[in-house]
Amino acid sequence: MSIALDDAVDRLNVALVERDRLEGCLHTAAGTTGEYAAYRLLWDAREEVMARQALVDNMIGGRVGNQAWVNGRAVGGEGSIFRGAEG
Repeated sequence: MSIALDDAVDRLNVALVERDRLEGCLHTAAGTTGEYAAYRLLWDAREEVMARQALVDNMIGGRVGNQAWVNGRAVGGEGSIFRGAEG
């Protein structure tokens, strides 16, 4: 693996650990005034995991046809304005 991929995988693993920790915090905060704040933190952590997973997937060949991952979302493909030069 390249250094960049190793770094991306490490950052994904850190994000996964943080997401899991925040899931526990939400469970603990359920029914309290802190529940919404815990929910928002968990939501952000899940978004972070999705974005980091997409980056890793793209680095190891997650690109499908004209599709690529941008900000954790698949873009491109048939009929898209985000098609590559070959599209």
